[in-house]
Amino acid sequence: MGNKIARTTQVSASEYYLHDLPSMYNLVLKEVLGRGRFFKSIQCKHDEGLVLVKVYFKRGHFLDLSHYERRLSQIKEIFTSIHHPHVWPFQFWQETDKAAYLLRQYFFHNLHDRLSTRPFLSLVEKKWLAFQLLVAVKQSHEKGVCHGDIKCENVLITSSNWLYLADFASFKPTYIPYDDPSDFSFFFDTGGRRLCYLAPERFYEHGGEMQFAQDTPLKPYMDIFAVGCVIAELFLEGQPLFELSQLLAYRRGQYDPCQHLEKIPDLGIRKMILHMIQLEPESRFSAERYLEEYAAVVFPTYFSPFLHDFYRCWIPLHADMRVYGSAEIF
Repeated sequence: MGNKIARTTQVSASEYYLHDLPSMYNLVLKEVLGRGRFFKSIQCKHDEGLVLVKVYFKRGHFLDLSHYERRLSQIKEIFTSIHHPHVWPFQFWQETDKAAYLLRQYFFHNLHDRLSTRPFLSLVEKKWLAFQLLVAVKQSHEKGVCHGDIKCENVLITSSNWLYLADFASFKPTYIPYDDPSDFSFFFDTGGRRLCYLAPERFYEHGGEMQFAQDTPLKPYMDIFAVGCVIAELFLEGQPLFELSQLLAYRRGQYDPCQHLEKIPDLGIRKMILHMIQLEPESRFSAERYLEEYAAVVFPTYFSPFLHDFYRCWIPLHADMRVYGSAEIF
């Protein structure tokens, strides 16, 4: 999920399924994105701009998707009450006989793309993005919504470095077997890179003592682990903290990411990441508490409330009003 990851060759099949959408959507296929197996991501042209369409191909058997549709509606409605949100839900969805579609505005950069794009991010810009990511998770958790698939591809960045957390994965399983990588590959390995941002407690052993229903509700501390992985990748210049095999070894106590994190010169950031990715889930803080505990240790004190309040008032303005408003304030 997220924005562009890699090209695929299944244009004709995806175009066929896209044509099954009602004509009122007025979408024109521009490009097929990513290599995900669960969803096919398609960039489309619309009268009002570019749109990202995620297509779930039905596989010949009846599947009742009404529960997932209700949950998507709930999430969208819940997030409309957030003032100046850092969360971006799916805006439309449609089910047909052949497929199910999720639609949202297309963003030109996600965090994965931005880390490899010039001009490269400065230290304070990285801290600003990490701060906003925690604010996004705080906003969603305060409304009782967990994401379930936080990764760099789902962290969207505007040209003004304003951050949105998108593609909330209420339709993906909470728990997957650790001894059968097919579920991970199908649901979570979007780019085929075998990177893993899932909390260790989300893996279970087939036939083990602890058995879980796949639709068990997500817990906020599961998202916090993923946030730690994303922030680590942000400060490691795009190098991932865990591949799937390393995450499973870490779960068993056979892998230590500390050596990798030593490449981050800022001690406060390293400590915050290590606290977020600790194996004991109940010991992880909430997003709000991380913002409080590390306000002066990691994040400059002017981030909140001054800079964040200024940005959230400045972002909706058109260019001339931004210049005028900045001149009035400063």
